[in-house]
Amino acid sequence: MENTSYVALSSMTMLMRQMDVIANNMANVNTASFKQQYMVVNEYDKNTTGKEKLAMVQDFAVLRDLRQGALVATDNPLDLAIDGDGYYAVETSSGPRYTRSGAFTLDSTGTIVNHEGNPLLDVRNRPIQVPASLVDLRVTADGTITGTDPTNRQQQTVGQIRLVKFDNPHYLKELGDGLFETEESPITADKAEIRQYMQEESNVNPVLTLTEMIDVQRKYQSTQNFLDKEDERMRDMLQRLGKAST
Repeated sequence: MENTSYVALSSMTMLMRQMDVIANNMANVNTASFKQQYMVVNEYDKNTTGKEKLAMVQDFAVLRDLRQGALVATDNPLDLAIDGDGYYAVETSSGPRYTRSGAFTLDSTGTIVNHEGNPLLDVRNRPIQVPASLVDLRVTADGTITGTDPTNRQQQTVGQIRLVKFDNPHYLKELGDGLFETEESPITADKAEIRQYMQEESNVNPVLTLTEMIDVQRKYQSTQNFLDKEDERMRDMLQRLGKAST
């Protein structure tokens, strides 16, 4: 195979992977707190049997766009959006995991849990339980949860939500369902704030993502057309050589 075909095939391989990333972004355009991903590509030189080098394309990594999504109002008092750089800590069967998805509910025991049933942790790394006697839950910007005792109308403090951040958030490993894990030790997200009755939307722009998808499709098709023509040229050349040798 000629060098030009190697270059074209490396480009097509990269474009296929890029399309997978874009398709995943589009599929999560309505997923709360989802962060769009993008590919980091790198050009590298590959030695050949001759003296020249081939400039090849290689996908280096997939990174998340950590910019915050829009905050939208809801009517659920346990819809809690993070405004700023931070993550909730939740307890799972594999230990603490981290998420920005703040759609919480109360389970049958009064524990605040996410949609997978994982308990939300407080500043002491304990699940937060709300006494059944309390009503009108309030969550302040620093994560303090209070409720009202209907018998005497007195407010009681339930606990304080733990918000954490990481020095290298791009190294967080995505587990699905909005959860992440890392070997890095979390630190207190002292500048992040919680907004009650709100949810963070996905930061995917559907129009731009669709445009990007079309652009990648066109590049892939253009490269495919080039390979088809190159294959036709090679067959024609071999046919001519075969006729010349007879």
